[in-house]
Amino acid sequence: MLFKHLILTAVCSLQSVSATPVVDSELLARGDYNNCGKDATNQYGVCVCRNGDMKYDAKTQTCSCTDGKVWTGTKCEYDCGKDALYQYGKCVCRNAGQEYDAKTKSCSCTGGKVWTGTKCEYDCGKDASYKNGKCVCNKADQEYDAKTKSCSCTGGKIWTGTKCVYDCGKEASWSNGKCVCNHKDKSYDEKTKICSCTGGTVWTGTKCEHDCGKDAVFEYGKCVCRHRDQHYDEASKTCSCTDGKIWNGQKCVYDCGKQASWNNGKCVCNEQDKSFDDKTKTCSCTGGKIWNGQKCVYDCGADAIFEYGKCVCKSQDKSYDEKTKSCSCTGGKVWNGQKCVHDCGKDASYSNGQCVCLHKDQHYDDKSKTCACTGGKTWNGSQCVYDCGKDAVYQYGKCVCRNEGFAYDAASKTCKCAKGKCYSPPY
Repeated sequence: MLFKHLILTAVCSLQSVSATPVVDSELLARGDYNNCGKDATNQYGVCVCRNGDMKYDAKTQTCSCTDGKVWTGTKCEYDCGKDALYQYGKCVCRNAGQEYDAKTKSCSCTGGKVWTGTKCEYDCGKDASYKNGKCVCNKADQEYDAKTKSCSCTGGKIWTGTKCVYDCGKEASWSNGKCVCNHKDKSYDEKTKICSCTGGTVWTGTKCEHDCGKDAVFEYGKCVCRHRDQHYDEASKTCSCTDGKIWNGQKCVYDCGKQASWNNGKCVCNEQDKSFDDKTKTCSCTGGKIWNGQKCVYDCGADAIFEYGKCVCKSQDKSYDEKTKSCSCTGGKVWNGQKCVHDCGKDASYSNGQCVCLHKDQHYDDKSKTCACTGGKTWNGSQCVYDCGKDAVYQYGKCVCRNEGFAYDAASKTCKCAKGKCYSPPY
């Protein structure tokens, strides 16, 4: 009986507690306090997050992970980044051997090591690997360079493909502690690592010989021209004739050019009438003469010939001009095909020392070399007459109208009735 009383008392006390006010953030008020947001639901008057791992915020009416955790899609977990996961109360790298960086939330190898794909190893570059606490070249003959993380031959040696050997270039090889030329006749140059002939000699294809050029050969300790008549030039390594001579194909002869030949100690023109010019080595006529095909003659041009010590025009009536070397009529005359005549134009002819019009009634103009009527007259086809127009004729020193009684108007050269009158033709 006592037990039942205690149970009843406890139930009553619990019911009385439900009437006690609670904090607004945990309990929804009746009436308008029914909205928990999209992330939570109302359960017994309390907003409860749909995702049980999250915590409800009454101010923003949203649910979110707390304590540095993030939502993974199924639950709230600590964010360790993509390289690590949360284990034993801390972020642990997925790749064993890597170190976790809380600031960047990433994992990487440390202590100069790099990730090989399976583990962290020291980075020795592609030419070496880590052995016995140091980087060792994969090619045993090479030396490792920690700065460049590469392997190469040292001490002036180069890699042949199988080992390190001394670099003597393409033309020599290492023998007895030095580089020796493959062609024993040549000498080795350590700076350029090439082999060449020395002492003024050149390589002929089989041995080193003195270079005398293509025109000479080496004989008796010097270069001698193949054509003994020629002289050898050491600077250009060529042979040529000297003292103004040239090679004619057989020997050295004096150069007189193509138009002359050497005779009696001088150059003589092949065409004897011409004179030789030492500078140009050519022959030409002198003293104003020209070559006509056979000999040197004075150049009088196409219009004249040389006679009696001077140029004379072929047309005797013309005068010769020495500057232009041409012939022409002078004194205002022109050539009519046979002789020089005065040019009076087509309207006049020359008579008694002057130009006279063919129509005697006309007057000659010296400037235009034409003939025309003057004094107000015009040419009617046969003579010069006064121009009175078609209505009048010239009589008694004036223009007279054809119709009697008309008055003549000099300005318009017409006839008309006097003022106030009109014309009445006769019956």
